[in-house]
Amino acid sequence: MSLDPFAQKYANWSSYAYVLGNPTKYIDPDGKDVVILIAKDGAGGLGHMGSLIQDKSGNWYYMTQGAADVEGSASKMMSEGVQGGVMLIALNTTDIEEAIQLAKQDVNNSPYTDQVILKTSSKLDEKIFEKAKEVESKTNSGEKKYNLLFNNCVDACQEPIEKGLGVNMPKDFDPRPNKYFKKLEKKLDTFQKKLDKVSSSTIDYNQDIDFGSGEKLILGSENY
Repeated sequence: MSLDPFAQKYANWSSYAYVLGNPTKYIDPDGKDVVILIAKDGAGGLGHMGSLIQDKSGNWYYMTQGAADVEGSASKMMSEGVQGGVMLIALNTTDIEEAIQLAKQDVNNSPYTDQVILKTSSKLDEKIFEKAKEVESKTNSGEKKYNLLFNNCVDACQEPIEKGLGVNMPKDFDPRPNKYFKKLEKKLDTFQKKLDKVSSSTIDYNQDIDFGSGEKLILGSENY
């Protein structure tokens, strides 16, 4: 047994107080995580969602999406869509707490008020990061349109995970970020167990996953 290497950084907490005494909200950071952020006051109280992801070396990046065409009407944003904008910003840190604080400094959105943390692995992080770069490229080039119902800030958080790993996150029948965040919190343990299975497997993450007994890890097939 050894002393927590970050003990001096959190001098006000006992080295035996796992994740600052809040294991339902935080995990012990080891460079293999995805953070989903929520700004509950964003978009007039509907919420805004962003994410923190890592490359294969554990470097943190902040990802957020919004409508670049601010002149577009709400009806257009809900039908044909408008030009979107995705930011994928290198935060120049490998520390999860510092990354969260840096994301909270985004002046283009309402302040982030809460987060959930998904446990991943270096291999999964690499897959997620590559898909995030693809989402950024397709959105900023105009190939993908921003749509309030079908491609909003929630989708920008989901797509790198879903397309990168070949799994679906909990269904978002309600496009409002605050509503989805509450559902994600409720289903977090279930989804984390699925991610743990992917992390421990040696399969191609972009293929449908069957772990035997007919269970497919295509989570969208489960309305959970």
